[in-house]
Amino acid sequence: MKKNFLFAVMAFFMGLIATSCSQDEIISSKDQTGGGAISIDVNIPVNNPVTRAVPNIPEGYTLRCILQLMKSDGNDAIGDKIVQEVPAGIEKITFTFNAPDEAYKCAFWADYVKKPTEEQDLAAADNIYNTADLKAIGYTANAGNEMFNGDVADAFYACSLAPATGNETLPSITLKRPFTKITFKDGQSAYTGYTKITIKDLPAPTGFNVMSGETAGYAGKDAYTNSKISSSELAVESGKWFSVYLFASSNKENLGEGNDIVFELKKENDETSGELKLNGASITLTENVEVEATVEPKKDNDTSIDVIFPDGMVDPNALAVGDYILKDGTFSKTYSDQAVAIVWKLVTDGGEAVGDAADNYTAEANGTDMTSKKITGYAFSIGYVNRSYIVNKENTEEYTLVANTTDLTTTNYAALQKSNNIISTFTGKTSVLFNTAYLTFITNNTISSNDNISKWYIPSCNQLSDFHTAILGYGDTPANKAISGAFTAANATIINRTGETYFMSSTLSADNTMPCIVTKTEDTTDKTPFIFTPKTIQLKSDTQFAIRPVLTIFEGISKAQ
Repeated sequence: MKKNFLFAVMAFFMGLIATSCSQDEIISSKDQTGGGAISIDVNIPVNNPVTRAVPNIPEGYTLRCILQLMKSDGNDAIGDKIVQEVPAGIEKITFTFNAPDEAYKCAFWADYVKKPTEEQDLAAADNIYNTADLKAIGYTANAGNEMFNGDVADAFYACSLAPATGNETLPSITLKRPFTKITFKDGQSAYTGYTKITIKDLPAPTGFNVMSGETAGYAGKDAYTNSKISSSELAVESGKWFSVYLFASSNKENLGEGNDIVFELKKENDETSGELKLNGASITLTENVEVEATVEPKKDNDTSIDVIFPDGMVDPNALAVGDYILKDGTFSKTYSDQAVAIVWKLVTDGGEAVGDAADNYTAEANGTDMTSKKITGYAFSIGYVNRSYIVNKENTEEYTLVANTTDLTTTNYAALQKSNNIISTFTGKTSVLFNTAYLTFITNNTISSNDNISKWYIPSCNQLSDFHTAILGYGDTPANKAISGAFTAANATIINRTGETYFMSSTLSADNTMPCIVTKTEDTTDKTPFIFTPKTIQLKSDTQFAIRPVLTIFEGISKAQ
């Protein structure tokens, strides 16, 4: 979406006056009695972060998704597994089941299996991964034949964090990959001329627990001696030896000392390299990362080879778009009832490119002095300030708002002081929006530690447009999967009403005009049909607005423990 186009539209004076519309409540199943049918949506992760394409299903294979209900402590299964086939190109499937009498959690696993015949059971069609117990997913005897066959070894998992009871409405859940996908390649042409490779021993992490993200051992070792992984002869193409998916355990940082990958190279004339080893301690494992690693011999005649990973590998503990800001001032990768905001933008220049700076967050403006810190990102609230009148309809007090912008085509996230000015203008006046609705939001979404997070404030028109685009998409710009997925996982909605709703910005032009956005839907029971339009509105005493406040995030914010 082009900024100049968007804000040229926003700057065009529409002379609109907001009108009152009736409120419609979301219809849910929370009032159902226990033992009835419950549904949960499962979002399939994208295959490519750039194209946002869903996973391609290899020819001759089926993508199956398994749901296992677990007792609330996560230790024991409840009933049989529920299995569905995921059709090609589908981003979401829905499981419907009868809620058990006791509190439960949901564990999910999805993988590629060979297409079963009509007589075969999809639940029992394990190919690479043994799924008899989702708390101890291991490798089948067939793993060595299939693990090096492209993306057939890809898989996904998820588990619900909080126990559910009865017919409690379940938020949707997004699957993620538990692997590092590593492609090993010759880094110095030290092995030029070798065209084939045989993996003799791959001590892959195994015993993966869907509930904890931990692994219990290594293939071919100790309790897993019967699941040793080796390959047939593979072709070396363009210096790339082989690719493999390895479990990235939450309790291990690398493959580990003593867990070397043993292999042998061969030339066309059948000359071999002899047995070589990839140093397990140098093989870093990071969840949901794909990386090419170069291999380099230590010295002549040394069978041990170091693995060199490129710079810029994703830190799973670093703040990312789609993460949640919690009430204690930390962030989390997963949703809980402590989440109050969703990260939609990260910056590396302290906010310079978006017209913001830490100097804007003084103690006077922000309550906590952030001027010595560095801005790293922005988050929008999961909830919102209820749509209300700026000033009570029965009162017509005069108020004056000072214009704070002359250029709507330049991105500007510096909204804190502008927000303060708007709020202070209505202090002491009969403003339902600011003296009631906004204060209620602040009370319900108080953040206990503001060491690395600003106070809540009204977003600028740029911020307002940018995060709504990330949630809903706009024009030829699609929604951001990480952000819209986090929004859905939080069971959030744009607003609980049909028809048009004006969302306020803190950006003011001359003559009491404000660029804002107008959201619209015909059915609040389905969150997907919301659309938004940028408009500039003339402020009147009987204008009604909703507000979705935002936070600025500073360097040093920590991940929740």
